[in-house]
Amino acid sequence: MQHLRHVYDSQWLKTVTVGYFDTLNHCCTTKQLWTYDNFVSFPKQHGYRIDENYRLHPSGKRTSCVILDRPALDQAWLFFQLIYCVVRKQEEPFLDYEKLVSDGKLDTSTLPEALDEWHKHMHDLHKRDPGAAIMRFLEANQILELAKQVVLANLAENSPFMLVPQHTKRYEKGNRANELSEERNLCIMILGETLSAVLTRMMRTCKVNLPGWELDDGGGWGPPAYVSRMMFNDEWCPRSQATVKGQLGRNATLLYVTVLAHENNRHNCHHNYQHSQRCTSSKCEFIEASDSPLDSSRGPIREYRPSHSLACSATDSVDNKDCGMIGPNEDEILDVLERSDHPRTGVFPLIRILEDKETKDLKLKVEEWKAGTPYATISHVWSQGLGNRNKREIHVCQLRAIENLLKQVFGEQESYLFWLDTFAIPQRGTGETRHAQLKRKAIGLIHHIFNNAQHCIILDRYLMMYGRAFDHNCSIIGAEILASGWMMRLWTLQEAFVSDQLHLALGGHDVYNKKPPNLNNVWTETNGQEVLKSSMTDIMRVKVEHNLMRTGPKKALARKSTSERALLIASAWRAVRYRTTRNPGEETLALSSLLDIPIPQDDESSVLSTSREEDRERLMERFWETVGKDDDFGKSIPPGIIFLPGKRLSSEGFRWAPFTWMSGEVEAYPFPLDNPKHPTKLTSKGLVVQLPGFRLYPTRDKLCDIISTSNRSSFKFSVGRGLDEWYQVSAARRRSQLNDISAPLDNGNHDLHPIALELKKDIDSGKPLKLGIILSRPRPVEVQGEIGLLVKICDSEDRCPLSGRDKPLLTCKIIRRIEVSRLAIGASEIPPWQTGSREAHGYDPILSRYERFKREKVAGVQLDDAQSWCVDGFPGKTPTTVGVKRSQTDVPTARQPRGFLSKLKRVMTSGSRFESSDL
Repeated sequence: MQHLRHVYDSQWLKTVTVGYFDTLNHCCTTKQLWTYDNFVSFPKQHGYRIDENYRLHPSGKRTSCVILDRPALDQAWLFFQLIYCVVRKQEEPFLDYEKLVSDGKLDTSTLPEALDEWHKHMHDLHKRDPGAAIMRFLEANQILELAKQVVLANLAENSPFMLVPQHTKRYEKGNRANELSEERNLCIMILGETLSAVLTRMMRTCKVNLPGWELDDGGGWGPPAYVSRMMFNDEWCPRSQATVKGQLGRNATLLYVTVLAHENNRHNCHHNYQHSQRCTSSKCEFIEASDSPLDSSRGPIREYRPSHSLACSATDSVDNKDCGMIGPNEDEILDVLERSDHPRTGVFPLIRILEDKETKDLKLKVEEWKAGTPYATISHVWSQGLGNRNKREIHVCQLRAIENLLKQVFGEQESYLFWLDTFAIPQRGTGETRHAQLKRKAIGLIHHIFNNAQHCIILDRYLMMYGRAFDHNCSIIGAEILASGWMMRLWTLQEAFVSDQLHLALGGHDVYNKKPPNLNNVWTETNGQEVLKSSMTDIMRVKVEHNLMRTGPKKALARKSTSERALLIASAWRAVRYRTTRNPGEETLALSSLLDIPIPQDDESSVLSTSREEDRERLMERFWETVGKDDDFGKSIPPGIIFLPGKRLSSEGFRWAPFTWMSGEVEAYPFPLDNPKHPTKLTSKGLVVQLPGFRLYPTRDKLCDIISTSNRSSFKFSVGRGLDEWYQVSAARRRSQLNDISAPLDNGNHDLHPIALELKKDIDSGKPLKLGIILSRPRPVEVQGEIGLLVKICDSEDRCPLSGRDKPLLTCKIIRRIEVSRLAIGASEIPPWQTGSREAHGYDPILSRYERFKREKVAGVQLDDAQSWCVDGFPGKTPTTVGVKRSQTDVPTARQPRGFLSKLKRVMTSGSRFESSDL
């Protein structure tokens, strides 16, 4: 992995050294025959076979070359052969053994130059002979695809290790054999991701577009157990581990360099501080501005203390060197907000910094925003100390640091306008309702404020301490921002998404007089660089932009189509799922601000507590209700949302919806959120979607078998009279952040037994039970199962409210999530008792189809590709025993409709504090 130094020329980069296996000296095929055929046949030649799950096994057969043990085979095939057979001319590689081994160690230092030669060769070949070049591209593509699948199946870390911190025994010191294996695996993964990235860029440069043949390496070749060991050894916070691994997925390169870039980040490594001992993979208890080291003389009482700037010599507010506190006149802030006459687009207060020319003292002036006024917003992490729980003040040193950054982004002028939530959002007053009302109004304007700002300056304490302002290496910037505290917070997502120009404050701006890098154009600086650096930067850029919802040109919501708006919600869900907020009850408030959905302010209905789970559920219902009625998003709830895993809401009409967006859940293949072809509509009975599917017609016995939770076996059915198109259905299992699967069945509510009992009662009572399957796209593929829903179809005479035609609407309830795959031609003809050749005595390929039809006892009818479904779920089970959790047993009761987010009044009025950057 020494080639990474060409990409990340930073002091924090460390490369792993892997030894060369001497047994390869006797392996002839690592030194000749560097073709596609040679790569594919390599395992066979060395005594191995690959099963249908890409797992490697000894074949027990005679070989044409020396039999290698597994580590040596991995190195020979997935390192040397991978380079030889991909990075080559016709049949001659650009690198040989002497250039890849140094002092008995693997060394990729010369790989960047070879990749440049390969890029030039393929570019010239494409000019001379496009057909030959395209075939070479396809061969390289398939070699990398095969290698990746083998790596994922044999070398990648299993999912349980990625979701929770590892037990000590997993990474105990002294087990050097495991460490060496993990180092070798990491190097192979990084090599594979490197070659895939370069090939992708080469094809794009040559304008080769082959639908269906695109490289699918966005997820990467990992995850590597080596990175989990690094996190364990550095005692990373369990929540930071889960967040970083979730945001970066399987990409071994990004996981490795990002963890290296944050080795000293207190936000992620705070095991020596009070309260951090209570951190879990779902919640972090550490607050930098209030936690003290474990050996501190301060007691365990948490007291939020506004921090000084990094350049200030004072350490706390009682220090003799204290630089003092400063803030605007709060009455002037309140007066401006009172004049704001629109809940979404009204005026708001801005702050101007003025300096006395003689004393150099600073003072603040409050001004009212007017359309066209240039100003900057400050996006920060509240827990790092730029907030204030009691007064609208910050330390003077912090204000001077902000002033310096404003000069950098605006250029030299006398004064600068800016917006900071600590100054501009009122906190609770003493016995007054004025503060609470105006606080609520200010929160409703946040989307508007960041949307109209000329600049947004990102302040993260770790980046301002360790980030290098003098070097705008975009790959280093990406690695440093990905695992920052700012990147992990829910409220900062909307600030990044809405803002026009994002500037990242790094260390040394005042010393080097460097303008904070602009995340909008920092990536363009790779143009003209070597192919390795530009290719790896593309991976980093995609991951950063994906997690900031900045994946394309900014486009006004009014100009977006229904599908584009649905994709916006889908993008928001993906970016939110791994973020956190101090108060989970304010999730819907942040989502509403992110999507710019109006917040009603005139509803006087009763208050719900955002700290109680059942009330958070009601708030999420009201959120979806508001989305469904919104002029912009009313028909743009992504249909693919019904397939998401995780806990769902429990009230009628909302049982298709996730309980929370901050779930850490992974979408299932084929990622249905990506394909919102048709509009949707929220009704009192559920979400109306237009998706393909099947009607199922089983016998009574088969029906009982399908709905049973004790029988988890799959079933097959045919959809045509000729019995030549068969599908297999199996229960979907919970998937981790890494697409690995665990055993439990998953219907989204994690309790199938009550549903099965209810359906069994219907069968026993003689009621007709109709079953169906909803798919995200027609004709599932053969390679892997595609996510779907097994549903009960209810009797209904409704017509589709979305179609201009008189289309029938199937009202249904979700039984469970399933995986559906199309069987290859002939697969359904194999008798269950036959394991040998199909040519064995007694086998009949035609009659076997009819025999299977009889055995399966179920037939399917394919529905229209835009069949209308009104999707809901079953109610939760009623309590039957003492001690069962209420959240698992409550049956929803009827409630009067309430205006959305009025239930947040307690947050706005009853003593809780709004901390916009760290909730």
